This record gives sequence, structure tokens and C-alpha cells, in this order.
Amino acid sequence: MSASTRWSVRSRRDLTLYALPGLATALPTLPVLVLLPQYYATATTLSLASIGLALLIARLLDMATDPAVGWLMDTVPTRWGRRKPWMLLGGLFAAPALIVLSLPSADTTLFQLALFLCALYVGWTFFSIPYNALGAELARDAYERTRFASAREAATLAGIVLASALPVVLKAAGVVTEDQFFAIAIITIVTGAITITMLLAVVQEDEHVPPAPVHQTEAQWRGFFASLKGNTPFVVILSAWFFNGLANGTGTVLFPFFLSDALKTTDQQKNLLIFLYFFCAIAGLPIWLVLSKHFDKARLWLCSIIIVSVTFTTVPFLPEGAVLEFGIICVITGVCLGADLALPASLFADVTDWDELQTKRKRRGILYSSWTLVAKLSLALAAGFCLPLVGALGFTPGADNTPEALTALAVIYALLPVSLKMGVLWLMWRFPITTKAHRSIQRRLEVRERA
Repeated sequence: MSASTRWSVRSRRDLTLYALPGLATALPTLPVLVLLPQYYATATTLSLASIGLALLIARLLDMATDPAVGWLMDTVPTRWGRRKPWMLLGGLFAAPALIVLSLPSADTTLFQLALFLCALYVGWTFFSIPYNALGAELARDAYERTRFASAREAATLAGIVLASALPVVLKAAGVVTEDQFFAIAIITIVTGAITITMLLAVVQEDEHVPPAPVHQTEAQWRGFFASLKGNTPFVVILSAWFFNGLANGTGTVLFPFFLSDALKTTDQQKNLLIFLYFFCAIAGLPIWLVLSKHFDKARLWLCSIIIVSVTFTTVPFLPEGAVLEFGIICVITGVCLGADLALPASLFADVTDWDELQTKRKRRGILYSSWTLVAKLSLALAAGFCLPLVGALGFTPGADNTPEALTALAVIYALLPVSLKMGVLWLMWRFPITTKAHRSIQRRLEVRERA
């Protein structure tokens, strides 16, 4: 492959085929993350403590496998490419695990639940890390990177919106509640098989740079981690991503409690607000994409954070029943969520170019494993910190809470994320890889490859 070919703009076909698997992989998000604990608590003899322990074991293994999967992709050569075989392996792990999880028997054991949750999460890791790395390698221009990240996140959001609507559609089609998880699993696997096969068969990945050596000495490993630690753009963007994940995780965990207990919304109003939020996120992605063509991506992301922070400071002052006012907040913050999903991922892809320039090695697998690991860790910490905190301040879900407890819930739901977002502002305000700097990095990499 020549340098000119490698650096050419990808077609709309490649963009579409790359994005579509994001829709399929997002379909089981709500059933697995939200519905599974309640589903297993009623369909099996497992206690909530056992279900929670199984989820914890799977999450810990999930985080532990991220660096290993990234290292494997970067160092173990295959005759079929650097990214695609691992994506296929991930799908083969996750699909049967999802089917088994959707069909629990009454005598399901803790070991069985933990085993298939681990298989599902490991399969997802094997798919998601090379999937993200592939997007960074298919598009090397700054604007193209944002296009690919925006398309992937738009498909993912569309999958989440579709997943939230599927129970209603399945119920109208006569599928009983107990069978809806299995039906969603089948839809996920069929959709994933079609979209992932099309991506693997049609879109060509970059095979210009040979894989790194497989064998690493202890000294080489120390040097590797030291190089990551000394990579200032990498440390800055990863730290900002961690604080941003904590902020978003706090809002996600407390969002349903705020709607039900503070605003006193009905189930219909709650579903409408959730749909409105994600719909606006999808609608906002093209706006941020167009803006990224004319403005620096880091500054655009910070502008979206400022808009969200100013908007969210009004939340603690909303009275009970202020559904319309909160709907306006959902519109504004939903549009800004589009920036939150696409721009940081595009910036991190630029950081992987900087790493390649400095180290003369392709290490996107291990770099993206760090990215996904930080995202998982921040979400886990948000849930582990916020729920006990609001409980300690007197809030009880579904109970007749005191005004003080509801105020505490609203303040933590709204103002804690805002304070964490201020940390992102502080970290990213002078981010060194601007659009102009990235063009220089690209030129230097292109010159090196031609040489």
C-alpha cells in the first residue's frame, strides 16, 4: 500500500459499514446493564447479593483483560489482519453468552451466572478495543477522524434508543415480558452477524506497518510503561476522560431516581425524557461534526462542557412536576452529549498518531485498551460512590423522602458532575495537540513512511 493510498479519504461506504456494528452492539446495553439484575432476581433462586457478586466478578475480569487484549492485538500477527480477527473472536465469545444469559433456569447458580457474564464481557472487550482502534486507522485526517467517531457514536445511540423502544414493540407483537430479553438477544445477534460480516468482508484495514515484536523483556515492559507515562498528551486526555466519565456516570446512575422521586414524573414522562435526551444527542452529532471542520476539536469539546455545566446548575432549583423545564434541559444537554461522545474519541485518535511519531511503533491496541479501561473504571466508581452517598444523606428510593433528602439528591445529581467537568476544563484548556499541530504530525508520519 502506498503512502498516498493510506492517507486518502475513506468512502461513505467504508464510513457506513464501519459505523453499523455500533448499532448492533448497543442493543443489549439496557437489558444487560439495567434489566438483568431484576430479571434474575425474579426468574431464578439467586439472591440480590449473589447477582451483585457475579456482576462484580465479571466487571473486575473485564477491566483486567483490557491491557492484555490491547497487547495481543499490537504484538501477535495474524494472516487476516491486525484488528479484524480479534473483532470476530469477540463476537464468537459474546453471542452464545448473551443467548445463555437471556434464558436463565430457576436453578441457575452463582458460578453459571458469573461464568457467562465473564464470557460476555470478555467477548465485548475483544470486539470493542480493535473496533475503536480500526476507526483511528481507517481515518487519519482530523476531520475524517471526527466523521468516523461521530458515525460510530450515532449508530450506538440509535441502538440504545431502539433498545428502549423494543420492549414496547415486542409487547405489542405479543411477546410476553419473560421472553423479551431472549428476543432482544436474537435481534442483536442477527443484526451483529450481518453488520460485522459486512465490515470484515468489505472494509480494508491498514496493514502497512508491521506488528511489533511478540517477545518483551522485563526492561522493555518498564520502558513501555515509562513511555506512556511520559507522553503528556496521552496522560492529559486520559485524565480528562476519567473525570468526564465520573461526571457522566454520576448523572446516569442518579437520573432515574431524580425523575421518579424529585420531579415525580410518570413512567410515560420518564420514557419520553430519556428518548428526548438520546434523540437530541443523535441530532447534535452532525452539528459538532460541521463545527469541527472549522474550529479546534479540544476547544469545541470545552465549549460543550461549559454549556452543559451552566445548564445543569439550574437543576437543583426545579420544583416538583417541572417536566417541561427539565425537557428543555434534556434538549440542551442531549445536543452537547453528541460532542462528548465524538470529540474526545477523535482527540484520542490524534494522540495515538503522536505516540506513533515519538515511539516509531504502532501501539493503538494497548492505547485503546487504556481508554476503555478508564471509561469502565470511572463508571464503576461513580455508581459505587454516588448511591451510598445519597443514601447516607437520607434518600430512600420510592419512599416519602424529606425535602432535605430530595435537595441532597438534586445537588449531587447536578452539581457534582458540574464540579468534575471543571476538572476536565482545567486539564484540557491547553491541550497541546491542536488541529494545526496534528497536521504537522500527519506530515511527519507521511514523510517517514515514504522514506
